[in-house]
Amino acid sequence: MTKDVPPRSLVIGVPAKLLRQLSAEEAAALIDHARKYHRLALAHAGRGTDLGFVAQPPQLGPT
Repeated sequence: MTKDVPPRSLVIGVPAKLLRQLSAEEAAALIDHARKYHRLALAHAGRGTDLGFVAQPPQLGPT
């Protein structure tokens, strides 16, 4: 795409095409997901230990 892309736009394909505008909530969720993915990528590359979630203790079933 050789044009400026408006903020909160979903652009896909080659050549790029504007699919639709994203809501503020969708944009915030995508940014949050990207941050979690970045932390996970750093951990897998050996440059971080934060996996982006808190480990829960195992749940024991009835005995």
